[in-house]
Amino acid sequence: MKKSTALKAGFWCVVAEILVRGISFFSTPIYTRILPKAVFGNVKVFESWIYILAPVISLSLYQSVERARLDFREKYDAYISSIVTLQFILFTIAGAISFIWKEWIKGLFSFSECMLWIAIAYGFSYACILCMQKRERQFYHYKSNVMISVFTVVPPVALSTLLLLKAGGSMSEVQLTDIRIAGFYAPIILLGLVIAGVIYSRGRTLVNFEYWKYGMQYSVPLIVYTVSAQILYQSDKIMIQRISGEDVAAIYSLATTIVYIADILSNAIQGAWIPWLFAKLNDKSTDEVRRTWILLTAGMSLLSWGIVMVSPELVSFMGGNGYEDAIWLMGSMLSAAVFQFVMLSFVSVEKFYKKTGYSGQAGIAIAVINIVLNYIGIRIFGYHAAAYTTAVSYFTAILIHYRYTKRYAEKDAVPMSALIIICVSGWVMNMLSMILYHRSILERWTVLIIVIGLLLATGRKQIKEFMNMILRP
Repeated sequence: MKKSTALKAGFWCVVAEILVRGISFFSTPIYTRILPKAVFGNVKVFESWIYILAPVISLSLYQSVERARLDFREKYDAYISSIVTLQFILFTIAGAISFIWKEWIKGLFSFSECMLWIAIAYGFSYACILCMQKRERQFYHYKSNVMISVFTVVPPVALSTLLLLKAGGSMSEVQLTDIRIAGFYAPIILLGLVIAGVIYSRGRTLVNFEYWKYGMQYSVPLIVYTVSAQILYQSDKIMIQRISGEDVAAIYSLATTIVYIADILSNAIQGAWIPWLFAKLNDKSTDEVRRTWILLTAGMSLLSWGIVMVSPELVSFMGGNGYEDAIWLMGSMLSAAVFQFVMLSFVSVEKFYKKTGYSGQAGIAIAVINIVLNYIGIRIFGYHAAAYTTAVSYFTAILIHYRYTKRYAEKDAVPMSALIIICVSGWVMNMLSMILYHRSILERWTVLIIVIGLLLATGRKQIKEFMNMILRP
């Protein structure tokens, strides 16, 4: 696969992902205005729990799909369909356990009856969707990936919004939470079941113990990493809710929604970058890996700075009255998004070399660090501390992953010095730029436009070459 082909697929994935995910992003102002703060916070905490629980129940088997492309080639679809069967068995067991100890589990996670069963059903569908998307990315089938993304966003947002508007203000907070969750996740559950059917029609394999053994050997070590990564990403909201209350958790959740702008681009880039990265590492083309890694990280850093500069307007639009305090979280939270992108690239290197055990070890260390720092920081300094502890934790993760990567990766494959310089300088710039929040919108946007203009002027040749490469037939 030529780099131009991969970049072309990646470029259109980025454009489409921004358009599609923008629907979800711009639905947030609706939710913040028709839902009480406590309900908005509870919904976001529920999302945090399911993103932590789904990898555990599924054994993170979907993580093996990318690497299996190199090991099973002609039997690739058979492998995926067999893995979906194993995931179904695991979630069926989880459902049975939930039925037997239902009241205890509901109390543990603060779930209602509706939330519990939605979490189980969504977990299976989510795993199936990830299997399909990872499979399609291996073949650079960006159109099908875009269609999947459309159906995971448009129907859920439309249905949940309509149900909430119909419910009006006559419902209790518990009922409104259930309506928002059921309306949003039901279409995704249905989509996952349809995708499972498509996977079976392609692979025509229900059970294959060889595939199951491969998937578990590869993915089980990643459970620790995946869950740790989700704890790192989601624990802030859960701990803030428990320590500082639901209303404050809503403010922090709004800030994470704005950071979602950076996550949209990060996820789209990762989708195109990982298959290309695997191919280049397989060819031992370390120079290309280094150059591209630096370019992508610098781009993410500039994007995070741009979002910091317009955060007061974004917070006002997304949350309205009562959410203004979220602007002071943005500098560190957006820097953390850049650090996360770099960390995920290291994890991809570990996946290629089948060193997923290192991912798990690093994940445990970082999750523990983050939880301890959050507990201390939130209690002493308030919920704002969570933004800083998250950035510190992700930056520490980069250092730990690099230490492991040096043991097995090709020499000079990782441009560590450049990555550190970009990350640290970007973090400093984001923090200093928050000083401008005391200035007028005209002054801040003027600075932003001047910087963008200078970048376009000085990098015009490189941008033109980059676009020509992407759009070349």
